[in-house]
Amino acid sequence: MSKHVKMLVADDSASIHAIFREAAARSSLPLAVVATDNGRECMDLLRQGGVALAFIDVFMPKMSGIEALTNARFLGNKTFVTLMSGRSDDRCVALARDLNAYEFLVKPFRFRDVLAIKTFERVHRPMRALIVDDSTTVRSIIRRVVERSIFRLQVEEAADGETALELCGHADFDVIFLDCNMPRLHGLDTLRLLREGRRDSRVVMISSQRNEDQEREAMARGATAFLHKPFYPVAIDALVHRMFGLRSPTLTIVKPGVLRNFDVTIVGRTVAVAHKESGHLFEYLWFREAPYLRSTHAASSEEAPAHPGALRAGALRAQAEKAALLELRTARLVN
Repeated sequence: MSKHVKMLVADDSASIHAIFREAAARSSLPLAVVATDNGRECMDLLRQGGVALAFIDVFMPKMSGIEALTNARFLGNKTFVTLMSGRSDDRCVALARDLNAYEFLVKPFRFRDVLAIKTFERVHRPMRALIVDDSTTVRSIIRRVVERSIFRLQVEEAADGETALELCGHADFDVIFLDCNMPRLHGLDTLRLLREGRRDSRVVMISSQRNEDQEREAMARGATAFLHKPFYPVAIDALVHRMFGLRSPTLTIVKPGVLRNFDVTIVGRTVAVAHKESGHLFEYLWFREAPYLRSTHAASSEEAPAHPGALRAGALRAQAEKAALLELRTARLVN
């Protein structure tokens, strides 16, 4: 018999509890609903552990849902959470991002609007991913990005197309990240052979170059998608959502950077900034009080082409911070 997956519903409305019980009954997972009508009990249930999925109302008796979740997160709680409220304002949405909530539901809604359960069904199910790239450093960077996705992607690596074909001959992979430009067996030729041998494979082509002809050819040969290096966990999340017919959550912000030379991506409290020409990648955590940005990671692409306008590392970081702050202000996440 399957082990039950505990789902918490914290709301002082009996009708909301009924909606989630119906949604849980229709899930492919054996969801066991635990209900509470106040924030203090919600906090206690989260802190006890064992809750895999939670739907928490922002405004509840005894303690707000925001305060309950904040206390639980402070103690390391990793529950897959959706916040909900009868109204949506910038402050609530910003707090939801800050607390790594997956979604923000605005009432009234029906059981079919509770899409987080469908996403959690996929998140709960481990998937196998294969990274194919001739650069050890690039494979390591992509592995780190893929493993930070909300989806449970178990990663294996191959240094060339021949090895990838051999691995795929003995195992099934849910998604294959395949570099376009590799020695000996080219990425597009590897794609053709993969599609011939395993027609259900989802192959994502990756490249540091922007070549529209190459992208069109890859899609014509059966690629599921095309990603440009460097990319971030949010790109993987968005891609997996699309591959499995899931709607991306409203709390995800993916848009081109305000400054021409940068791409800025915001997910939760993580801000990823990539310099388009040099391939440098900077990651920050943002906070609601100054100083807003704190650097957590910096990496460079070995395959990024040299160019006369390349900036020194210090100047590049300063420009990246400026781009990130502009994007945060555009998203109304800082003053």
